[in-house]
Amino acid sequence: MSEETRLFISYSPDDREKVETLCASLADEPGLTVFHGTEDSPDAPESRRHLEELIRSSDIFLFALSPRSAASEDCAWQFDLADSLNKRIIPVVVDHVDGTVPTALARLNYVHATDHDDLAIAVDNIRSAMATDIGWIREHTRLATLAHRWTAAARPGTQALRGPALHAAEDWLAEQPGDAPQPTAEQRRFILESRRATARRQRRTALGAVAALIVVGILGIVGWTQRNAARDGERMAEAALRSATEASGTLLSELAQEFSSATLPADTRRRILVQAQDLHGDLMQNFPGDRALRATAAMTQTRVGDTLFHSGDLRSSRKAYLGARDKQMALLAETPDHTGRQHALAVTTERLGDLAMAKGNPAEAREHYETALDLSLTLDDVDPSLGRHGAGTAAILDKLGQRALNENDLSAAEVLFTQAHDLRAALLRREPANPDWQSAYADSLSSLASLAQARDTPAAARDLLEQALEIRETLVGLAPENAAFKHETAVLLEALAAIARAEGDADQSRTYLEKRLDLARALAQSNPLNEGWQHDLAVSLFDAGTADQKAGEYAAAKAYFEQGRRTIQRLVLISPIDLQWQYELGKVEMRLAQLAELMDEPVAAKTQFEAAGEIFATLASEQPDNPAYASDLGMVFFSLGTHANQTDDPDSARQNHEKALDWRRRAAELLPGDPGTRRAVTGSLYEIAALQEESKDYDAALEGYREMLDHARNLVAAFPQDSDLADDLRVAGDLFARQAAIVSFGDVLFSRLDKAETLAREALEAAPDNRRVAAHLAYALMFQDETDAAKEIFLAGRGAEIDGDPWEEVVQQDFDTFRKIGLTHPLMKEVEAAF
Repeated sequence: MSEETRLFISYSPDDREKVETLCASLADEPGLTVFHGTEDSPDAPESRRHLEELIRSSDIFLFALSPRSAASEDCAWQFDLADSLNKRIIPVVVDHVDGTVPTALARLNYVHATDHDDLAIAVDNIRSAMATDIGWIREHTRLATLAHRWTAAARPGTQALRGPALHAAEDWLAEQPGDAPQPTAEQRRFILESRRATARRQRRTALGAVAALIVVGILGIVGWTQRNAARDGERMAEAALRSATEASGTLLSELAQEFSSATLPADTRRRILVQAQDLHGDLMQNFPGDRALRATAAMTQTRVGDTLFHSGDLRSSRKAYLGARDKQMALLAETPDHTGRQHALAVTTERLGDLAMAKGNPAEAREHYETALDLSLTLDDVDPSLGRHGAGTAAILDKLGQRALNENDLSAAEVLFTQAHDLRAALLRREPANPDWQSAYADSLSSLASLAQARDTPAAARDLLEQALEIRETLVGLAPENAAFKHETAVLLEALAAIARAEGDADQSRTYLEKRLDLARALAQSNPLNEGWQHDLAVSLFDAGTADQKAGEYAAAKAYFEQGRRTIQRLVLISPIDLQWQYELGKVEMRLAQLAELMDEPVAAKTQFEAAGEIFATLASEQPDNPAYASDLGMVFFSLGTHANQTDDPDSARQNHEKALDWRRRAAELLPGDPGTRRAVTGSLYEIAALQEESKDYDAALEGYREMLDHARNLVAAFPQDSDLADDLRVAGDLFARQAAIVSFGDVLFSRLDKAETLAREALEAAPDNRRVAAHLAYALMFQDETDAAKEIFLAGRGAEIDGDPWEEVVQQDFDTFRKIGLTHPLMKEVEAAF
């Protein structure tokens, strides 16, 4: 190692001699500086604060493991600090340990350097561990130090990374070796906020330049107008100013179009489009009746909505779309036969349908799509040569067909998909060589394939997809630089992979996935700044990893997921204020956490669930009305609660499950029409009640199960056709009745007979077949001298079983319990005689 490597050794004073032997063997290591972490060492720090600084500044943390260090509070504190800082930790066993060691330490690979081991081999192993990825690890230490100072100083902009230093940090983050320690959350925030600060500076510069360009252009035209006004009078001045207005509108329109498709970060595009929109507003104040200017303003506002929609800001995108629609409807009221404005309104209305789908409101989406379809069909009548209107009509028919397919209305889906197919076939017959119409026809084949899959005819679906794939691959061959054709081909390959996977042909599925991954890599490499292609690459990597995960090849799956995470990290760096990529990064952490659970790595799973939760919480604070963030936070806390329960930490389990319930309720409020989101609330209610039952808080558990039962009933009432919800209701009824049996028996024992009777009747309403509750109702009635009703229940139960035991035997045992505490009734002997 040519550069300095800083090694911190944590050990018990009783092991000093063995540690010094290790240090002597490492003494000839070039550039190695060693810090000792025991207060018994002569050069050790005198305070924990100083000790913390040494650990923070070290590249490698070596833990000398022995029975003494395993039991040492000081060593435990040092290890916990190093682990929280994601240091590379090398556990070296200097004496055999029979007892327990910290969980995070136990999962690491040990180097054995006891008196019974070969010291030379142990030293070589230590050197190898220190040398692995040491350049990356040294940078980990340096950036961690900078990030800590930045945080401690309340995150001042002056301490943020800039220029080459920022680029180097971003490269470091994206190029993390597979076996290297994870960057800390503080490091990620430091780099991300540095990029955000740079983006803000660049954005201010870009926007200022754009504004200056536009203003200079407008002022030049206005100046020319004023000169003409002085020369030719007021009439010619007004005409010239109107000409200037139109020229400015054209300039803004072209600018908006250019920036809407540019490979700039989404937030920069959005802000430039918003500025263009605002300048349109200023111009419209001078000429409120200028229709061309108003149409351009509406178009720009639609593009603003598109950019906001793709960045995940659904509320703001809806506002932009509605504003554009209002402008377009006002223009159409003045010029009802203007086909261009009808087309623009159809496009904006279709976008509102897409937005409604993203917000989980399919009924609203259908209304918007049907309105857009009516407009588009009107245009088809006006324009019998089809063209763009026919293509737009087909696209809307496809979306309506997909809605019908999602609602399992296969007949309606077939009609709609077939209409779209026929329109596209007509376009293709008119221009067989038109690549756009060929591509659109392939879209219809894909839609019909999804219908075939819904009808459980995979062979038909595969045939349609293969036809579509043949068209796509031909298009790619004719236009190898056309990224859209490559992307659409990749989508088809994924669909074919899914069919092959469902049919059990894992090899064929893998072939399709690898072809798709090759296309995605080529697209991403062709334009590293194109966020769409980078995202497609990440999705392809995740799909390949998922296939390996399902096949039980967890190490391969992890490698793919980590590659996908690095790709998403690049997207965050390209567009740090685009919430979509931060959200995707949180989803990657979730994938890795769930994989860690399968690999039986609970500590890693917990760490990654927490990392995902931190990302989702930040997003939820910025967009509190986004249901996806609330739903995913619910899943994160649910998983953390399950982890805590499995590790015998009931307090943490309860706290996390309560947080999960809060977020799931929030998601259900935001998506009231989604049964799956509301069903998740049922799951959290169950977990909380079950924890209360485990802690023997039976009354609280009863209330928890009752709340779960009420929620399940409400869901069945809202979605009566959903069989999963009906199953949930039956389970909730059984759980409530089981808990009611425990509580009602106690009520009988303590002579709370009215309460016992009421609870037992409530439980039997929820679970009529629960014989134990029926017995408890009979006991409550008997001791209230409602002898005939009690006797009827006792005799009706003969021959039945309670939890596998004969009814008569269980009742007899309960009678014996009553007698032991002094409870008796004449009916008891009569029932025993009848038994």
